[in-house]
Amino acid sequence: MLPEEAFLRRMPRAIDLEERLLMDGLVTSADLAAFAFGRLRERLAQYEAGQGTGAPDRIKILELAHFSWAIVDQIHNFRSTARRLSFPASERYEAFIKRTADVTTMRNGMDHMFANTRNRAKKKKAGFLPYGHLSYVVPVGLGLAFNVINLGSIQEESFISPLVDTHQVPDEGICRISLAAFDQQIYLDEILSSLEEIIIEIDAFYEERITEQIRAICRQENIDPEKVLAYRLPRLPHMKVMLPRWKERRG
Repeated sequence: MLPEEAFLRRMPRAIDLEERLLMDGLVTSADLAAFAFGRLRERLAQYEAGQGTGAPDRIKILELAHFSWAIVDQIHNFRSTARRLSFPASERYEAFIKRTADVTTMRNGMDHMFANTRNRAKKKKAGFLPYGHLSYVVPVGLGLAFNVINLGSIQEESFISPLVDTHQVPDEGICRISLAAFDQQIYLDEILSSLEEIIIEIDAFYEERITEQIRAICRQENIDPEKVLAYRLPRLPHMKVMLPRWKERRG
C-alpha cells in the first residue's frame, strides 16, 4: 500500500502518542488487508492452474475463507480508526466509506451469527452459509469463466447467495472477486483499489499538516525543525534491548 519511506510508516516522535497509535493502526489494517488479498488471489490462481474443474478440497476452502474474512475484519478496523482521526472528509474518502458500509454490516452479521442461525435457517434466506460464498471471473480462451465456491460444507443450490453478474471482460488474470454473506455482497478487488487511494491520500495530508505544525512550534521555541522532523520512530521495536530488562524485573 504505502512505500517503506512513507510518512505514516516513520512518524516523528513529536507527534502525540494517541494520534501516533491511531495512525499506526490505520496503516497496519491497510497492510493486513492488502496482504490477505494478495494471498487470496494467489490461492485462486493456483486452484485455476492446478485443478480447473471440481470443488476445491477442505484445506483450500479454509484458506479462501480465512483470507476473505481477514479482509472484512481489517477493512472494518480501517473504517473505525479513520473516523477517529482528524482527517478532513474528501469526496474520495466519503465514497470509500459509503462503498465499504456493507463490509461492516457483514462483519456485524458474523458477530451475531449464532444468535440468528435459527431464524435464517427457517427462512432459508439466500446467503445462509455462515462464511458465505466466494465468486470470481477468470479469462478462459476468448471467453470468461464465472466461478462460485462455497466457503463451507453445505452444497445445496438454494443456499447460494444472489450474485451480481458481470459484463466487463477482464484485461488479465482473476478479477471481480466477490464475497457474499449475510445478505451482503462486496467486491474485494474494488475495495482494495479504493483503500490504496485513501491511505495514500491520508499519508499525504498528515505529512503536510504535521510538518507545518512542527515548523510553527519550532519557530516559537527557537528549535531547529529539521532535527525534530528527523527524529523518527524506528521501523521495528528494539526487542533485543527490551528483553533483558524484562528478565531483570522478573528476577
